[in-house]
Amino acid sequence: MSAYHKPEAKVIQELKDIAHKLRIHAVEATQASKSG
Repeated sequence: MSAYHKPEAKVIQELKDIAHKLRIHAVEATQASKSG
């Protein structure tokens, strides 16, 4: 595994955007079900 490549900034930003959307959906889901 010595050929590890650091992810490009664009890829990191896309992953952050996806994670942010998932967090928003999780919050909306818990609020909709009144479990949180």
